[in-house]
Amino acid sequence: MYVRTVEICSNGSMKRNILPWVFAAAALACVVIIAWPEPAVRHEAGILCPAEPVQEPPTGRRPFVHDGYRITPLASYRLQALVLARKEYGDEASELSPMDLALGWGAMSNQAVIDLLDIRQSNRFYMWGARRLPISALEISSHSANVHIIPANDRVRDELGRVVRGSVVAMNGCLVEVTGPRGFRWRSSLRRDDTGNGSCELFFVESLRVTD
Repeated sequence: MYVRTVEICSNGSMKRNILPWVFAAAALACVVIIAWPEPAVRHEAGILCPAEPVQEPPTGRRPFVHDGYRITPLASYRLQALVLARKEYGDEASELSPMDLALGWGAMSNQAVIDLLDIRQSNRFYMWGARRLPISALEISSHSANVHIIPANDRVRDELGRVVRGSVVAMNGCLVEVTGPRGFRWRSSLRRDDTGNGSCELFFVESLRVTD
């Protein structure tokens, strides 16, 4: 039994009733996992990304249109982090944000900690659980995040294709609010210590570098 499971973020407007497909998808997933194991990078024990993400006011940044959506910068944002998990999506927002990255820094960039956690992503959520907590639940939640990635250009999109679980990434851009057709609205969290619906970062990534 897990000590604790935390679901971090989603956007309620994008949820779908997937229950009729659960068993078929699970069976297919088993076949896919056996045939194509997920690529991953492992590291020696120790903190890889000690610095906290840097969030600053979006000085000089004005709203703009990107792929038919209106993007409003809320904060400039940059970080170096360990990729705890990655997941590509095909939902209504995927043309804008094709992938979520679960990212960790500080204690959550330590392989010795990560090895004791069960980390998963589903339906625009990042979830963790543990039989025994390697660090406090507060430290886990405040040093990790599920991030909806909006590639600003083809270079970022191509680099995103290189990212696997265990990659160390350096990213720069801005946290944003997005509005679009049919009342579409998606807003980034601006805190690192929140959990639950609406707690994800919506990150317009202008530069991305896989450093490991």
